Amino acid sequence: GFVERVLFIFLTLYLAVSFLSILMHWHVVIELLKKVIWLKRFKWKERNLTPYLFIGVFWFISLQTSSYLTEHQLTLYTGYFFNSLPAFIISTLLMFWFINRRAKVQV
Repeated sequence: GFVERVLFIFLTLYLAVSFLSILMHWHVVIELLKKVIWLKRFKWKERNLTPYLFIGVFWFISLQTSSYLTEHQLTLYTGYFFNSLPAFIISTLLMFWFINRRAKVQV
């Protein structure tokens, strides 16, 4: 009835938003890695293959992880990640504050 039709619409929208979120996060990580690690000699026909190397490594790790982990392990590791996230955010903010403070002293 009505619940199945509405649930189908919301599940489809949730799946689309999740896919877009994954795409956006992978894009940001690849752009950050391109800024940090750039292999100048890793070329083929004058085109640098470093981003393709990152994508290949991400795919390999994702496929290996998804075939290895069970649903229970994934839930457990996700809980560990979310529980440690506040500490990582606070340490990152403190590090940025320290870097900003040191940059003002040197200028």
